[in-house]
Amino acid sequence: MERIVVNRTKELLAIKSRREQRRITIRDIESETGLDKSVVHRWLQNEVRRIDLHVLEGWCNYLDCEPGDILVRETVEKADESPEIINPELLTA
Repeated sequence: MERIVVNRTKELLAIKSRREQRRITIRDIESETGLDKSVVHRWLQNEVRRIDLHVLEGWCNYLDCEPGDILVRETVEKADESPEIINPELLTA
């Protein structure tokens, strides 16, 4: 078992969309937060590699939440890291 940081932006955006009873587009997010389209896309696709505080603040303001609502730590099963066993019959020439 290991603990990882999980980005919940997409989930929180779905909640906001249901609460406001409207479809929210990336363009909506851009215009209402001032965040760049590529930044919004990376966050929604969970492709964030570093956290800029002004971006996190923008999401918090837009989603009306705290940083700890967006980024949470979860326990996950650790992937089996044992080496793959090769069938000896495949090694014969």
